[in-house]
Amino acid sequence: HTFILPDDLSNEKEELGISGKSVKSSIYVDEYLHALLFNTEEKRFTPKAYDIFKEIFVSFCTTNTEDGLMHMEQLNNFQKLCGSEEYTPEQYKEHTFEFYDSVSNEHGYGLTLAGFLDMYIDQLEDVECVWDELHNLGYDLSLTKNHFMSYEEALENVLALYEQSVEMEIQVDKEICTYADTICNRCDISSEIDLQPSLLEPISPESYLSLAYPSLSSLSTPMLRLRFEIIRQFNALLPVALDYIDLGSDGMLKKYVSSCTDIIFYSLKTNFIGKILDKTSVPIQEPPTVSFNRITLSMPTDEEEIDDEYILKNTVFGSAFNQVRDIDPKYLRREKPSGEPHFTLKIDFIGEDVEGQAGPYRQFFTDISRELQKLPLFVPCPNAQFKIGENQDKYVISPSKRNNLHLSMYRFLGRLMGTAMRTGTTITLDLPRFFWKQIVREPLTIQDLKDIDHSTYQNIEYLKICSQSELSGEDATLFLKFQTRLSDNTLYDLVPGGEYIDVTFENRNEYIELLIQARMNECSVQINAIREGLCEVISGALLNIVTWKDLEQQICGKPHIDVKLLKRHTEYNGVSSSAPHISYFWSVLNSFTQEQRRALIKFAWAQERLPSNDEEFVRNRTRMLIKPYLGKGDHDSAFPKADTCFFNLMLPEYSSPEIMKEKLLYAIYTDADSMNADIPNEIDF
Repeated sequence: HTFILPDDLSNEKEELGISGKSVKSSIYVDEYLHALLFNTEEKRFTPKAYDIFKEIFVSFCTTNTEDGLMHMEQLNNFQKLCGSEEYTPEQYKEHTFEFYDSVSNEHGYGLTLAGFLDMYIDQLEDVECVWDELHNLGYDLSLTKNHFMSYEEALENVLALYEQSVEMEIQVDKEICTYADTICNRCDISSEIDLQPSLLEPISPESYLSLAYPSLSSLSTPMLRLRFEIIRQFNALLPVALDYIDLGSDGMLKKYVSSCTDIIFYSLKTNFIGKILDKTSVPIQEPPTVSFNRITLSMPTDEEEIDDEYILKNTVFGSAFNQVRDIDPKYLRREKPSGEPHFTLKIDFIGEDVEGQAGPYRQFFTDISRELQKLPLFVPCPNAQFKIGENQDKYVISPSKRNNLHLSMYRFLGRLMGTAMRTGTTITLDLPRFFWKQIVREPLTIQDLKDIDHSTYQNIEYLKICSQSELSGEDATLFLKFQTRLSDNTLYDLVPGGEYIDVTFENRNEYIELLIQARMNECSVQINAIREGLCEVISGALLNIVTWKDLEQQICGKPHIDVKLLKRHTEYNGVSSSAPHISYFWSVLNSFTQEQRRALIKFAWAQERLPSNDEEFVRNRTRMLIKPYLGKGDHDSAFPKADTCFFNLMLPEYSSPEIMKEKLLYAIYTDADSMNADIPNEIDF
């Protein structure tokens, strides 16, 4: 057996001489299992074990109370459910009431609660047998009721949830999948398929987790784990079926799969997407080249106006757009070369000495990501403009940028997004779900509008409940026309001549409906252009199996740097993974803020975000390689170096964690954008 010991049992592990979380079969396992049930010093059951055994006795005894008795018939019913042998009359007499506290009544002798508890204390000599019985009764290692005892009981509870409402059932399953993903990250489990249901702990209404998973706080532990197991089995069977389903059709199976995207595990989607991208790739020997001088390209100051001509002549995005906007999209579907970095554009940084292609390729996407949110193609969302509500760090498409040139730029951006998905790089744009839901054709709700424009949402909600006097008469306080301001502050008529039509109490509902419709569709033309460009590089059918959040993660990566995930995909060449300075490195990286971790990844790899899970690391053949530092002189005076093309990091053998941290921070915040660090014969400072 392998047991995962809870984090809060560190004291018990220390007392038992157990190191680490995973404990293989040994005497320590029996001692640990025994300690969960019985306090040896006080010679009595632990409080939780006492409550469990008392609960078992009450549920099987004659009166279903603590004062009841457990006769042979009840004891055998209990034995049968435990998976143990039933007692014969002779065995019952010899092994029960003659040794343990019992009382005689008209039904014969029966064990009391005290006798039942004493019987189990003696049985603890074979503690694994006791735990087998507890498991068969539905309890897990935390002495929590783990599962239902029969198919009928399970089905009854499943149907009860369904009968509450289909919407409730769907929401429960969504939250279970999110909860399971969180547990996988915490326990270093690569996929929810490998997650055991017993690791899903119940969520009480008082727990802070109930804020994140409100639908799960009322769910019993057996129901929580059963529904997860149903979802897990569904995901285990789905990959075989997906190969036979046309996701680009309007067929019944496609609609069914599309309705289940929230409960299809992300790791499964990643594998399926990777397989489809590989099968739709094109063998191309020489990719198109994009050349520009990054030194001469510069973003304008805040006082300068950025027009279309400026974008085309003075930005990395504009330079790339000019050079490859008209190429056949098949060149962006270049087949992944065997054993080499995968890129679909050859990036030439004029005036910079660069070794390899992968580093400049990733830096190209990093530069574009930084530019796009400063160009007028995007604007800060209204919440950011007015410093109110959530998502004040998010950007939205500029609704007024819709001429043919702008739409071509948006389409080109879609192509770049598809290219990023294919090659495992990222475009780190801060876009809200209002954007991503439209790309995958998920319906928008009023909550999505609130996420980007809290003021408009408040106005709509107020108009629904306002009085007639507030909109008309001498005491009127609201003076509105059939107009609205879009996200880029453009004034838009909701109906022809809207600037001359007053909003009244009688027509306010029409105004609200037109306002919501206008805001929901303010950038639909641009969204369609981006989606069209994206589907020229990846199969558009793939958008039918992903949620908006999945697509964002595929294109933008995860801003959160998971050190444990990175460590699992780190290799060592010429240096031992147990060397002191390697231990210092991981310790320092764990102490870094997320911003500092992203800066380190950018220093070593020319992009700020890592693949989001183990499957993406493997599919993109990504790994960090730590190598020895070959410079001369005192290592404590040297700085780390990186080969961004290959994600290689050369670490000097620093003598302490403090020096390691000092040198890393200096390196990652000094000239991190320059590709000149790749010069092979550069002097070491």
